[in-house]
Amino acid sequence: MKSIRSNLRKLSRSSLRFNFILLSSFLLTIFFFGASYWVIYKVLETQRAKVNYHYFRMVGAIHEHELFLLQVIRSTSAPYHPNVGTMLPSITEVKSLHLTRYEVAGTPRTSTFSMVLPDSASQGADHQTASRKLELGMMLSNFHHGFWNDSPYSAPQMFLLDLNSEVGLAIPAIERRGRHGEEAPNGFLHVVEKVSRALHENPPDPIAHRVYWRAGAAFLGREHSEMLAYVADAVPDDSWIMNGATPQVVAATLFELNSINDYNPLLRTPVFDSLDLISPDGVVLLGSGSSKSDYEDGIYLTWKGLLIKRSSGSENSWHALYHVGYQQLFQDAKWQLFNVVLLLVTCVGLGWLLLRWQRKNIVKPADHYYGSLVSRNEFSQGIIQATPVALCVIKESDRQLVMQNSLALQWFGEQNDLAQLTRDWHMFEDGNPVYGETCAMIGSLCLHARFAPTTYQGEPASLCAFIDITAHKEAESELVVSRNRANAANAEKSRFLATMSHEIRTPLYGVVGTLELLGLTHLSQQQDGYLRTIKGSSNILLQLISDILDLSKIEAGEMSLELGHFAPLEVVEEALRNYSAIAEGKGLLLYSCVDTDLPGLVLGDGMRVRQIINNLLNNAIKFTKEGRVTLHLNVLGREDGRVRLHWQIIDTGVGISKEQQVNLFEPFFQANNQQPASSGTGLGLSICSQLSQMMEGTLEVVSAPGLGSSFSFEVELQEVQSSVQLPEVIEAGNAEIHVRSPVAELTHDICQWLEMSVGNVVAWDEQTQEPPDRTALLLELLPESLLAVDWQGPRVVAGHDASVQPLLSEHRWRVNVHNRLGVAHGVMLALGWPVALPTPSDSERPKGILGLRVLLAEDHPVNQALLSEQLEQLGCSVTLVGNGQEALECLKDADFDVVLTDVNMPVMDGYEFVTRLRLTHGVLPVIAVTANAFQEEGDRCIAAGMNAWLTKPISLHALLTCLRKVTDEKAVRMIRAKSRNETRSQGDAEDLLALPERIRTLFVSSMEEDLKAIHAAMERNDIDEIIRLLHRIRGALSVARIPSLIAASREVEIALKEGVTVSSVPGLRRLLGRFQALLNQLVDTH
Repeated sequence: MKSIRSNLRKLSRSSLRFNFILLSSFLLTIFFFGASYWVIYKVLETQRAKVNYHYFRMVGAIHEHELFLLQVIRSTSAPYHPNVGTMLPSITEVKSLHLTRYEVAGTPRTSTFSMVLPDSASQGADHQTASRKLELGMMLSNFHHGFWNDSPYSAPQMFLLDLNSEVGLAIPAIERRGRHGEEAPNGFLHVVEKVSRALHENPPDPIAHRVYWRAGAAFLGREHSEMLAYVADAVPDDSWIMNGATPQVVAATLFELNSINDYNPLLRTPVFDSLDLISPDGVVLLGSGSSKSDYEDGIYLTWKGLLIKRSSGSENSWHALYHVGYQQLFQDAKWQLFNVVLLLVTCVGLGWLLLRWQRKNIVKPADHYYGSLVSRNEFSQGIIQATPVALCVIKESDRQLVMQNSLALQWFGEQNDLAQLTRDWHMFEDGNPVYGETCAMIGSLCLHARFAPTTYQGEPASLCAFIDITAHKEAESELVVSRNRANAANAEKSRFLATMSHEIRTPLYGVVGTLELLGLTHLSQQQDGYLRTIKGSSNILLQLISDILDLSKIEAGEMSLELGHFAPLEVVEEALRNYSAIAEGKGLLLYSCVDTDLPGLVLGDGMRVRQIINNLLNNAIKFTKEGRVTLHLNVLGREDGRVRLHWQIIDTGVGISKEQQVNLFEPFFQANNQQPASSGTGLGLSICSQLSQMMEGTLEVVSAPGLGSSFSFEVELQEVQSSVQLPEVIEAGNAEIHVRSPVAELTHDICQWLEMSVGNVVAWDEQTQEPPDRTALLLELLPESLLAVDWQGPRVVAGHDASVQPLLSEHRWRVNVHNRLGVAHGVMLALGWPVALPTPSDSERPKGILGLRVLLAEDHPVNQALLSEQLEQLGCSVTLVGNGQEALECLKDADFDVVLTDVNMPVMDGYEFVTRLRLTHGVLPVIAVTANAFQEEGDRCIAAGMNAWLTKPISLHALLTCLRKVTDEKAVRMIRAKSRNETRSQGDAEDLLALPERIRTLFVSSMEEDLKAIHAAMERNDIDEIIRLLHRIRGALSVARIPSLIAASREVEIALKEGVTVSSVPGLRRLLGRFQALLNQLVDTH
């Protein structure tokens, strides 16, 4: 009882304290409301005072403008004749189009002003009119300066304009306007034009002498609020009329709202957020006019802030609606409002603390503990029943189930079932529960069980949790099945691609091989064009097949790089020659720009580099309808024997959006697939990206729709030859070479390359009518895009469809524009300069004819014919069999240098054949021929014992290279002549046989005439004629590219020039003998 009474007394005292605090809080609340009212009242009054001051200042400035304009009317009618001559030094005259603008500098008593007059006013009879207008400007400048100097307001910008002419006056001058000397954002003529256009929309009444107002239009190019005041002015006719036109003169001033803020520091701080100003005529001059104008003067509260209406109270007064946002309002009275908020927070906080204290210490202390205990118990039960895990508690003493949730009851059912399940589990040790886990099967369910020690009603027990992992196990099994199916599908895809490659490449080899052999025969120009078209289509088909196979190789990780020497310049020019016909068919300009310090040879996978460049070039031409496609090759730098090359293909095509560029290098993605031109597999760029990564290079794109695209390929390679080998001039002249092309950068590029080998090169000037002298040469690049010019001197035409080597046709030399060395050679030939050409590499020209005995095992009739023909072209003797069994029989009766065998043949395929061959002929070279382009096929051939493998279709160059690789150099028998002179003549004849038949015929006939003329000159002992004829013959030999005869003829010519007689030069008759032997061999061969 004593405890109960003690608690009651504590409760009574606590209640008394609570009531006292409650009363104090009530008094504090009353004080808070009173203080809040006073603060808000002071804030509103402050805003009202600022607005009133601004309003009266603004209206005063408006009346000042009106007064000034009315006085301007009166002042312009009075005579005023200042001495213009004395002010000439301060007058600046600027002519622009058909107008003349005058800038007149101010004096301490006048303002600067600008005036614009038509050109006719400053010349002839109107010159006096211009002087009168300048006098009027000086008078108004003087009046403007005097009026606003005495005014409490800032001087405005004044205009005097004639709405019926282009005459205009601005005071002060627009260019020097401003108190701090800042430049105006718009020029004088532009401002006068804008003001005049605005006045034309609502011109003033010339009879009513009143001032009109209209809203501003950023006449000076500023963001400030402004209004235009204007009035019809009566200027004397002798001061304004020009050319008999009736003037409509208007005087105007520009009222800028921020100009009234310079007078009082109070207005330099923001007074309002926005202002709607309504004239006495009801026209909204400032603001949007969206606020209602029927408010009475006073302060109004809106959802945006305060609205303060001000007017003078009269009927014709100006109405202003000031909008003050809450942010501005709070910023002006932040401390007052902060105190109010602080007091409010304090009152609310004290009240909240009071209620909390009462609830905690007086009202329900016991109920709080009881409710907490009940809620915890219910919460625990809810978690146990709702959890997706089966829970149960097992006692240690008899392993009896004492508690389980609903899921455990659903899974295990009766108590005996669970006891039977856990009987062999190690859940207790020495009478104490332990941790553990296991798996169990209950019907179709696979369960994962975990158990941990706990206490239940004071006794040790084990808490068991069971998780259903049936779905996880099923998914794991399905994943294994899916992975096996995917692997099987991938293997099936590889087999399918290999089969399709074999089936397509076999007939395609028949097409490509036959075309190659057809190209070695004599064809007309039209037939040669058809042949190139068929070759191009075949190459496209082959590239599509290769793209699909390359993607499969990349996905399977079988793609590898094959390093070798290649020339970057050849990659560029070969790609351009391949696609030049397609570009011309679309009317596109196709050219390249290459650095002159390009390395001659580098070490890398040239085939893959060509694949990237060809693919990028093909895409650029495909998606460009008009304009140009340019291929740039630049050297970015050299370091430690390595060079960094940068290929860039730029086009003026449709472009690619940023969204499409994200997936541009993904397989099968086509950026412009909505267009009919976007044919293809969508694999090219994906393969190019993968290949560039394999080379540790980068492939990037920069593009925008409608602006074209730029693809850049950058890679670092080992430098083998530091520079490109150029033709060497044996005897150079001093003729000037003019280079002409439709593109300036192409002209500059070719000039740089010619300077390295020829010199004295200049870019063509389109104003040039004739060459400086007749020895000058004109080099025209892409002549189909140039206008014809009359040129009497030597000329070289470099087109896209010309021969790689220069040929003389119709009194001019023609050469392919995509061959810089050929262009340089053509220029030298056109100038008559003997040239020593770089020695061709093995890849350019065979060193001789192979004399190999070849056994060919091939079952396909077309392939038999093609391979036999190709081998015979290389000088090999061919023995043909149809399968591996026949090849083994043939090897018993004859000896061969090399065996070519197909891998898929009836009776005995190539693998079984080479296995049996190695038992008897261990070192005989064997080359496999297959249509399967996968690397695993090549690895299988090598593993079977073959020396090399070739993939159909097979070119002559690839066949020659492979034969030389697998056969020992000693076993390659060259067809040689019996003497040294015969060998040399035969090589020279082979060079001539490579020329077109028409050029060969012309060469033979001209040489025969020249030799007869030389013999006749020798009989007359005419050394000058012999020298002239030798020089002529040397030019023809340069066309045939026979450097040995060129050098020999040069030596004889030098000896003759030194003054020796014909009989004392033994080399002359030997040289003539070599010439005659060459002609005889050409006639016999032909």
